[in-house]
Amino acid sequence: MAKLSPSTLNRILEELDTYGLSSTKKECIHELVTAELARRDGVDRFQEFHKWIKQGDIILTQMLEENRLLKETTAPDAELVSKLEVLRIIEALATDEPQNDHEKGANWCAGKIKKAVESLPAVKK
Repeated sequence: MAKLSPSTLNRILEELDTYGLSSTKKECIHELVTAELARRDGVDRFQEFHKWIKQGDIILTQMLEENRLLKETTAPDAELVSKLEVLRIIEALATDEPQNDHEKGANWCAGKIKKAVESLPAVKK
């Protein structure tokens, strides 16, 4: 048996009163369709939650890698960091063509951080 789409299930609910069925059968169909829509909504929400968890893992992995790169560019005495390297790392966090609000937000943050780093005074050795 083919699975019905959510829009088809919703249409069945809307048109249920027009079917030539007894009220008991209509109530049964209504409960089954409503339960199926609720089940699918739960699956969709779980998948959305799982997607956000995976995205969080990706963000953490990227941040750990960026932190490692930053430590590699730190002077041996841990007092000085190459401004150019920091700017390069910040630019690596930005997305060329943001596809969603998360990427737009990350680009906005990276831009603000870049401006703050660029405005830091240079230290001459």
